[in-house]
Amino acid sequence: MAKVGGSSEHVKSGVASGLLKSTWAGLKSMRMQGNVNQQGGAFVLKPGADGLELLLAHHDDSPQDHIGINKLLEAAGCDRFEFE
Repeated sequence: MAKVGGSSEHVKSGVASGLLKSTWAGLKSMRMQGNVNQQGGAFVLKPGADGLELLLAHHDDSPQDHIGINKLLEAAGCDRFEFE
């Protein structure tokens, strides 16, 4: 039977130290990693008669050049997402 309240064998820090560790880990992860000149992209594919059929290809020109989610959804034949 699980123990309710008290200490946990899985939690190794208190609330304050856990918050500080999490904040520090988040700040460290914001640093640039890898080759910042290497850009990504997005592809929408579907099964075709001869393998995969390319429906959409977007190559990012910069770190901020991401294709909109609704363009990806439309290319995949899905409903648009309305952001509030």
